[in-house]
Parts: sequence; structure tokens; C-alpha cells
Amino acid sequence: MTDHVHRHGQRYEPAELVAVATGEPLTAEYFVDCAREKAEALYGL
Repeated sequence: MTDHVHRHGQRYEPAELVAVATGEPLTAEYFVDCAREKAEALYGL
């Protein structure tokens, strides 16, 4: 995190920083996948 995010915090806008740090634009895809997996496990969906 220090090398890829914190060091560049003042240089980039948040969405741009995510793209620089991860190599892809900011999306909700990973959050939705994680929430879906947790709900499926919790509620047996």
C-alpha cells in the first residue's frame, strides 16, 4: 500500500489513483461479488 497508494495520494485524484495502483478502473464489481458470496453463504442462496 505504501509504495502503490500512499506515496501517490497527493498526485492523483482518487479514481485515477485506483487505476494507477491496480491497473484497472474503479468499479463496484469486486464489492458486489464479495457481498453476493457472503449473502449466499449466510442465507443459503
